[in-house]
Amino acid sequence: ELGLPLELVPLDVTRQVVLAQSVLTERLRRCPNDRVARFILDFTLHGFAFGAAQEGGGIVLHDPLAMAVALEPGLVTLEPMPVQVECDGALTRGMSLADRRAIPAHRKRLPTCRVAVAVDREAVLRLVLDRLCPASA
Repeated sequence: ELGLPLELVPLDVTRQVVLAQSVLTERLRRCPNDRVARFILDFTLHGFAFGAAQEGGGIVLHDPLAMAVALEPGLVTLEPMPVQVECDGALTRGMSLADRRAIPAHRKRLPTCRVAVAVDREAVLRLVLDRLCPASA
């Protein structure tokens, strides 16, 4: 225990932030640096192909959301929770488990971190797109 504050942005929250290919393409059309825009479009082709086949379309912004929260914590709603990593389970090995049951306070484990439970999807998409190519460009 280092005593540092820990915040977790779980997959059920990151999967709510999906960047559509049409949205990215439209934004990059207005980018003044055509080389950068072309690179981003080329770089994301595989991700969009995967997203179309696996995720129902678009690119899920797992890592960009975690970084966005580091820059602007207000993008998510955080709740303190007791979280443990499952080390022995055959099906759950390596999973982070948070007990969200309604347990009487005197029996409940102390929170070990703050967990994102909701996200302002539109604000995250704006932030990511503005970093790639400012809207005023």
